[in-house]
Amino acid sequence: MKIPCELVCNFILPNVRALIAKEAIRKGMKQKDIAKKLGLTEAAVSQYLKGKRATKLKKLKFKKVERKIEKLTNKMVNENISDAEITKSMCEICSLLKSSLLLCKLHKKIEPKLKS
Repeated sequence: MKIPCELVCNFILPNVRALIAKEAIRKGMKQKDIAKKLGLTEAAVSQYLKGKRATKLKKLKFKKVERKIEKLTNKMVNENISDAEITKSMCEICSLLKSSLLLCKLHKKIEPKLKS
């Protein structure tokens, strides 16, 4: 059985990173700068952009999270945001997802034997 934190690591965080990378590219940020800011390799960012990673979830469909992702991306593109600020924002996104039903729905989908 997978515990919720494994789902966050295996599905949610890669999807959040992919959404950030795609939005940052759209706003003119370079792939190498995205990789540096997110603590990833350029190859990982490239795979996110090409849809070769983080393919289980297409969109989070959670407005609060989408706004947090957009705010973080804007800061990455337009400001000199620190690693600590990026970490804090990613943790806030993760916390929002943990407190939402989205993570529960994903958990039930992956572990259909779970009871409510």
